[in-house]
Amino acid sequence: YPFETTTTEGDIDYDIFQTVKYEGSGWITYAEWMPDNITAMAGTGSRVWTLGPKSYQIFNFNNDINYPFTSPDTAAAAIGILAPNSLCVIGPRVFWVGSSDIGNNGIYMGNINEVSRISNPDIERSISLMANPSDAIGQVWMENSHVFYSIAFITDNKTFVYDVNEDRWHDRVSTDPNKNIDNAWRYKYAVQHDGKIYFMCNGALVRQSTTKWTEHDGNTMIRLRRCGAIMKDY
Repeated sequence: YPFETTTTEGDIDYDIFQTVKYEGSGWITYAEWMPDNITAMAGTGSRVWTLGPKSYQIFNFNNDINYPFTSPDTAAAAIGILAPNSLCVIGPRVFWVGSSDIGNNGIYMGNINEVSRISNPDIERSISLMANPSDAIGQVWMENSHVFYSIAFITDNKTFVYDVNEDRWHDRVSTDPNKNIDNAWRYKYAVQHDGKIYFMCNGALVRQSTTKWTEHDGNTMIRLRRCGAIMKDY
């Protein structure tokens, strides 16, 4: 994220960001709350979220030409980001896979200046057993007034999806028809355009449909529901 400079001497001087000079631009390397390298950034309107392996910090735009961004005392915590590509934004909400002693194996949602841990013990147990959770790829979209955050773990071939409105998780899979093996859901990089939801997968750009009950190439979509045992006259 370059910040162009206009100083006559070519110097870069920011009080809230430690920067290095690179061909006339300032590149953010770490924020002020903790000496933590920034590995991911996101913008939500007038807020900038900066995240590193050990912490996050939020900066608010305050319309001051000399100090354009300030960070409230409560807008930082020792919760880092494990997978930079897990960071997603929709409206004021931010999602990511956490790291550090506090955030390890957790999945987080930020909303304005508030952060909550949305993963449950089963999700976190699965992440703790993965070989390489740091390669996770996130995506977020809105469907039928529900916000969904999907996180795909590439090496470990697993996809979890969170329904923000219902505060519930579910697995999504793409089944190999030849081997009858459930793989990670192959649709990624959700984009909403003209009232429709588009995804990318290997070799295809697909549009989600409410009238088609297979994947785009005809593969069966597996739906599985689980519930507690139902007993009569017990």
